[in-house]
Amino acid sequence: MKQNIPSLLFRKYPFATIGTSAIIAISTFITGFIFIFKPFGFSNYEGNQLTAAFGFGVVTLIALYILCKWIKPLILRLRTNRWNVISEILFILILLLSITFGNLLYFSFMISGMPINISAFIHVAFLTFSIGVIPTVASVLFHYHQITTNKLSRLIDNNSSLEKKSIGKTLTIESTNKTEKEVTIKLSELLYIEAIKNHIHIHYLLNGEKESKIIRNTLSQIEETMGSLPLFRCHRSYIINLDKIKNAKGNSNGYKITLQDCNTTIPVSRSYVSKFTQLIY
Repeated sequence: MKQNIPSLLFRKYPFATIGTSAIIAISTFITGFIFIFKPFGFSNYEGNQLTAAFGFGVVTLIALYILCKWIKPLILRLRTNRWNVISEILFILILLLSITFGNLLYFSFMISGMPINISAFIHVAFLTFSIGVIPTVASVLFHYHQITTNKLSRLIDNNSSLEKKSIGKTLTIESTNKTEKEVTIKLSELLYIEAIKNHIHIHYLLNGEKESKIIRNTLSQIEETMGSLPLFRCHRSYIINLDKIKNAKGNSNGYKITLQDCNTTIPVSRSYVSKFTQLIY
């Protein structure tokens, strides 16, 4: 999937928030860093330096918690459940800026006793963005590349939920042959369904190994019963589990999909490319 930088910035990006344990770990690191290395003249502070350093950690914790647990989900809902590369970059920069300003205010009022002025405010903002923008953009783009080459399903999954849609659900397929039993497969194990003549082959994982079941039916009938399940008709002969997509390569003429834990290459025919790219981008 070749792409230029301007268009890449508006591609889907997996929505994720920092967990509470990670927030506490980052805040603890800030406390230790300030106490040990004493940057920005902190070594001149005459009070209890450990307590003062702990204050920096608390400010960091509050900023992280408010932005990651409250503000980011709210922004996502206002953006009609779409999060993209530029959204992630801007959010991280705002997060860095908020932590920096919070700690600057704490340092100014609680430690030095001096109120912050406008010039200092602008200076800190400039330093934060100039220092943070390059590593932030680089890290987000690198992460995006890793996802598109190793776990594309994270982009396809609905950004409004971090949970996979297939967890705890099953797919039951009845046979058009009345003497044949129906087949029930856990969606978390389903890889893809293939049509061969008058039968469909259901390919799934069992204890990490690929298995198949054959039943008399058609993909068209299955497509009518898929509903909101994370399944996608990508070809006249294939329906795939979107949660199992590892990567996809191609263009407007067609794609080749690789599934996780499966060496089979699944085609996306030209007639289905438009719908497929909407899922990715």
